[in-house]
Amino acid sequence: MRRWALSIPNLLSATRIVAMPLIVLLLFFPDRTTSVLAALLFSLACLTDFLDGYIARRYQLVTSIGKLLDTLADKLLILAPMIMLVALKRIPAWMVVVIVWREMAVMALREAASRQGAIIQASQLGKAKTTLQDLALIFLLLHYPYFSIDFHVIGLTLLWFALLITVWSGVEYFLKFWQVAVKS
Repeated sequence: MRRWALSIPNLLSATRIVAMPLIVLLLFFPDRTTSVLAALLFSLACLTDFLDGYIARRYQLVTSIGKLLDTLADKLLILAPMIMLVALKRIPAWMVVVIVWREMAVMALREAASRQGAIIQASQLGKAKTTLQDLALIFLLLHYPYFSIDFHVIGLTLLWFALLITVWSGVEYFLKFWQVAVKS
């Protein structure tokens, strides 16, 4: 039983990884139905992001492979749909470049801190960034107006806020790293 329980958070992370190609595939056929399906699938993937972490922490099932899978799934969850939305000309490429750059910089800072024996924990700002990016993507995936509500405009607005928080949290991680570097 314990072996099965250990795999639940990892299975949820793997589910997010598998969902990404399906979401991208749906975006290759842009219409109202596939947009709603992509948004629903993305929303479910976001839910697994919350659940895997909760289950892992609540039942003390945190593993090294789980951390790796979760990080990979998190990055794919955001970046794969964003890149596809750039290809569809629904969002500006420069915004995605800034987000990708921040993700790579934070991963590098965390790795460098780890090599010095320090851990830079995820911050509340980082969690807010993820939540805003998730919400922005849900609206951007819906894209079409429904019930006289322009979901694309709402998504772009949320993406602007997400971009600001993304940069801000990136600066926060850099400052945390600087504190670690100065101490060693």
